[in-house]
Amino acid sequence: VWQGDAIGVTLTSQAYEQAFPGFGGYLILVMVFVLSTTTVLTYSYYGGKCMGFLFGTKAEKYYLWGYMTLVTAGAVVSLDAAISLFDGVYATMAIPTMISTFILAPKVREISKTYFRRLDAGEFEKVTTTGASRVKENTFEG
Repeated sequence: VWQGDAIGVTLTSQAYEQAFPGFGGYLILVMVFVLSTTTVLTYSYYGGKCMGFLFGTKAEKYYLWGYMTLVTAGAVVSLDAAISLFDGVYATMAIPTMISTFILAPKVREISKTYFRRLDAGEFEKVTTTGASRVKENTFEG
């Protein structure tokens, strides 16, 4: 199957049909439907909430409009164009990740130094996996 001209879900459907004659194609249909539906819904919700957190709740509606536009574009363009679009969108996510990494690195380094200094000084009770049941009672006040 993999040496033919089929690509994407068509290739997968043909492979499942070979492995499970008679119902392999339907099995893929159900799996793709469930996966794609849940992915579209959860990405729209999660992305909207992130946009609202970063830029305020009014920004959520703009995210949803942009998201719906990209979903529509992904549905009508070729597979290669859709993959390129997704790759580009995922690549842009690296920008805020790298910026936040550089901003937070000094703070992480400082906290790590403090933690390891306190660990070496014996300020924490050492717990092994076999002794996990012997953890001190009332370690946290609350």
